[in-house]
Amino acid sequence: MRCGKVGIVFLLSTSALAQPQQPITQIHTALNHLTVIEMSEPVTMAAAGSDAFEIKRHGNLVFIEPQRANVNTDLFLWTAHGKSVYELEPAGEVNAMDVLITPQPQPQSTATVSAASLRDSEMQKIADMVMAKALLQTQHISQSEIKPVRDGITVQIEDIVHAKDSIYVRYAIINDGKMPYRVIDPNVQSLRPAQSLISLQSLTNSQLSDKTVPKLGLGQVMGVPVVRSEVDPKDVAPGTRAIGVVAIRVVGAGPQVYRFVFGNDGERPVVATVVL
Repeated sequence: MRCGKVGIVFLLSTSALAQPQQPITQIHTALNHLTVIEMSEPVTMAAAGSDAFEIKRHGNLVFIEPQRANVNTDLFLWTAHGKSVYELEPAGEVNAMDVLITPQPQPQSTATVSAASLRDSEMQKIADMVMAKALLQTQHISQSEIKPVRDGITVQIEDIVHAKDSIYVRYAIINDGKMPYRVIDPNVQSLRPAQSLISLQSLTNSQLSDKTVPKLGLGQVMGVPVVRSEVDPKDVAPGTRAIGVVAIRVVGAGPQVYRFVFGNDGERPVVATVVL
């Protein structure tokens, strides 16, 4: 991943001199990933030539997220003392994207900071900011109805974080059986209640038992897109547990019933149902 440079252009308001051509910085992006531009001062205005990229600004930071593939456009950023021009390339591979574009570092008289160390430092700042924001927004999931499966596999939905159009779900796989269990990426479904005997609002952020689920009068079942799935370790030995995270797309407003279906434990499907 590359870390680009943003130059500040000084325009001479003299009729005898022509204005120099504005330098253009190319930016490579990837779908479902953010590229961040850090300016040396607050951004007063941002303008892009296409709505295929979502552009947000906060202080001296500009956040870019491509919404569609195969589209490129230009981006203009203004500060109190200058303007910068960028060319947003079509969304491509994650390993080729620009994660952070920073201003030209000022020369140092006593030490030289390598580009690699600067890049690592800036990446760590972004990672710290994202992590802090995620922890502030973390919501705990009630498991009061859930009991460990004797001689089997239990899934506990533990915490969630809501993003703009996604939900990040942290879960635990507990192996109380006698054989190792291989964790596969879950198939996620949205269950639409027909004539529920229980208010979904009262069950928000709760994992449901097999006795509670039928009381919802569930009707339509729809697949839910999985954005990302990670688990460690994938092979859960008897008497141990694994922690996983799965990111799913939000399917509607208000509380929704989601069912996470994991691989069979040899006797039955391993399922967790939760209201989010």
